[in-house]
Amino acid sequence: MKVRELMTKSVSTCEPNTNLAAAAIMMLDSDCGILPVVGSENKLLGVLTDRDITIALATKGKMASEVFVHEVVQDHTDSCAQEDDMKRALEIMADGKVRRLPVVNEEGVLQGIISINDAIGHVQPGTKKGLSETDVLMALKSICGYQSTIPDQTMVH
Repeated sequence: MKVRELMTKSVSTCEPNTNLAAAAIMMLDSDCGILPVVGSENKLLGVLTDRDITIALATKGKMASEVFVHEVVQDHTDSCAQEDDMKRALEIMADGKVRRLPVVNEEGVLQGIISINDAIGHVQPGTKKGLSETDVLMALKSICGYQSTIPDQTMVH
């Protein structure tokens, strides 16, 4: 299954000079927790999450309208391509510990976004086609940083 089959193509975005109040309103209006940050020609520069906004406002001592996206967003963003296999996209999410991944073309232009929720919604139990429960569960465990507290049963004391 390819990323292009599951990704959301119509995505709300913001620019580096957008203030956090405006970005939060965009998230509210779009019912999302992430905004890709784009520059000229819709080239992906980074992503802004609702968590980024919360931490920035809690630590900067300024009003949301006084803090700008470029002050908060990190330059490097994990991404994938439309033609990537969904299993590869899940690997990138797991490695980056992110639940959402921008989809870009060869030039870095934003094409859409894919989320762990998109993958969960397309799990096909008991089949070798598509995504398996194991594919998604392993990615989600890694994203969440899950560490088992169950002792290794193979150890003999």
